[in-house]
Amino acid sequence: PNVDMTGWDFDDNSVSSIAKLRLRGAKKDQRIYLTSVNEDQGAGGGDFVATQKAGLVDNGGTIVSSADPNIFWARITDGFVTPHMFGAVGDGVSDDLVSFQKAVASGYAVVVTNPSVSYYLSNTLGIPPSVSFTGVGAESVKIISAVSGSNPAIIRGGIYGDTGMKFGSFGGFYLQSVLQSRVGIGLILDGLSYYKIKDIVIQAFNQGVYAQDCINIEWEKCYIINNIIGLIAERGSYSHPNAWSFNDCVINGNWNSGCRFVNGCAISFNGGSIEGNGVQGSADNWLKSAIKMEGNPVEGVGGVTC
Repeated sequence: PNVDMTGWDFDDNSVSSIAKLRLRGAKKDQRIYLTSVNEDQGAGGGDFVATQKAGLVDNGGTIVSSADPNIFWARITDGFVTPHMFGAVGDGVSDDLVSFQKAVASGYAVVVTNPSVSYYLSNTLGIPPSVSFTGVGAESVKIISAVSGSNPAIIRGGIYGDTGMKFGSFGGFYLQSVLQSRVGIGLILDGLSYYKIKDIVIQAFNQGVYAQDCINIEWEKCYIINNIIGLIAERGSYSHPNAWSFNDCVINGNWNSGCRFVNGCAISFNGGSIEGNGVQGSADNWLKSAIKMEGNPVEGVGGVTC
């Protein structure tokens, strides 16, 4: 095939780690191939081009300094980045929090393309609502939180969507507290509008999901299971078409309650199930319930088993 090889140095056109790339001399428009971010890991590699442009800063993944202080290596991307491009290991033991934070801060959509991996995060990962953050599937990509009770992920917009329309998405992950210790919160949603969550499993937290000031949140094929409390949504006061919708979702086996909606949410359930929740809740308490509505209408229940 016809391939543009302009700028390639055929005498020495590859490097085995980010650390070695930083030591490499560079000529403007020269290209080089990184075989791995970390030596011998075999992950996060890609093509880079030497770039001379004001304002560039080494972020350890998409922009890397060179031996020439005026030239940086810029990664050639397909419009997205992966945590492995920033040094994530994905063995379920090494702390990959910083790599995830750098990927989110890069300005690109974040995609986890590596199957059958587990990422340990020692603290909460903040995700701006404008950043699309997806994995290859909840059955393949696991994010494990610290035992101290930190939360794996928090997606934050503005109060009552005051930062404007945010058509972001999050999905394709299995969120779990370490050793299934039922501490912390699996996913926090704060001030989001027009946001989609698809193909996630949230299991074994004190609280699976906590949301406040969120409108028009669409859930699809999500499992919120075996937490102390499944989901709490507060401070809504929205009406259709700003409803929350759950499509083919399963909210099952949460010890004290399945869902609690507070202060005005229009809710639509279509398919899926809400079963086996509240078995350990007090008989006279809201905790012993599948769905607890406090001044909220359930706008539609289509085929859901409660």
